[in-house]
Amino acid sequence: TLEKYLTAENPPVPSENPLVPAENPPVPAKLPAGSHYNFYPTTYTTCSVVYSTVEFHRKGFGEMTKAITIKKPLPTLWLVVLLGSLTAFGPLSMDMYLPGLPAVAVDMSASTSLVQLSLTACLIGLGVGQLIFGPLSDIYGRRRPLVLTLVVYAIASVLCAFTTSIWPFILLRFVQGLTGAAGIVIARACARDLYSGHELTKFMALLSIVNGAAPILAPIAGGAILSFASWPVVFFVLGGIGLLMFVGTAKFLPDTLPIENRAEKGIDVRPVTR
Repeated sequence: TLEKYLTAENPPVPSENPLVPAENPPVPAKLPAGSHYNFYPTTYTTCSVVYSTVEFHRKGFGEMTKAITIKKPLPTLWLVVLLGSLTAFGPLSMDMYLPGLPAVAVDMSASTSLVQLSLTACLIGLGVGQLIFGPLSDIYGRRRPLVLTLVVYAIASVLCAFTTSIWPFILLRFVQGLTGAAGIVIARACARDLYSGHELTKFMALLSIVNGAAPILAPIAGGAILSFASWPVVFFVLGGIGLLMFVGTAKFLPDTLPIENRAEKGIDVRPVTR
C-alpha cells in the first residue's frame, strides 16, 4: 500500500462517496523523516507499514486528512534488548552490589545503617529522577536527556568504585539512581512514541519480562563477581553497562519524539476557568 503512495505523481481525485477512497494520493517519491503530507479521503483509520506509521485524521463526512510520518526504528528484537536494558537500570543499580554490603562497611569503616543508607539514596534518586527526566524528555526529545544521563551514570558508577568515605559514596549512589531513572522513564516513553494500541501492549509486555528478570539476576551477578573480585568491581561493571548503553543509544536509537509533538518549556500557571 505504501509503495502505491510513494510512486503516485497525479493530484488526488476526491470521491463524493466517503466509502470510496480517493484515487492517486499525491505523496512525493522521497519522504523525509518527520515530514507531513495532507491529501484526500480514504476509509482507513490506521495503517502500519514497515518502518513507517501512517495516521489518518477524519475531518468531515467525505473528507479526511492523512498525515504520513516516516520513522525508521530498529527491528523489534533490538528495540526490546536496548529499551529493556534501559528499564533494568533500577534493579541493577540497587541489587547488584547487595552481596557486597558487609565488605563496603568494613572498607569504609562505617556502620551497617550508614551503608544501608546508600541503598535508600539510590532508591530516592530513582524516584526523583523519573519526575525530572520524564518532563524534560517531553521538552527536549528522548535522545538528548538519555545520552547525557547515561554518561553521568557511567561516571558516577566508576567514582563509587574509587570512593573510600561513606558520605561521598552515599551522594554518588543518589546521583547513580537519579541518572539511572532517566533510562527507565524514557525507555517507556520511546515505546509509546513508536507503538500504539495492541502493538504497544505487546511491546510493553516484552519490556516487563526484561524488567522482571533484572531484580532476580542482579544479585546473582553481583555474588558471582564477588566470588573472585572485590566490591569496587561491581561498580566498574555498572559503569561499563552505562557506557555500553550510551554507545547503543547514541548509535542506534533515533529520537522518537518529533519536534512538532514536543511540549513547551515552562509550566502553565494560568488559572482554570469554568
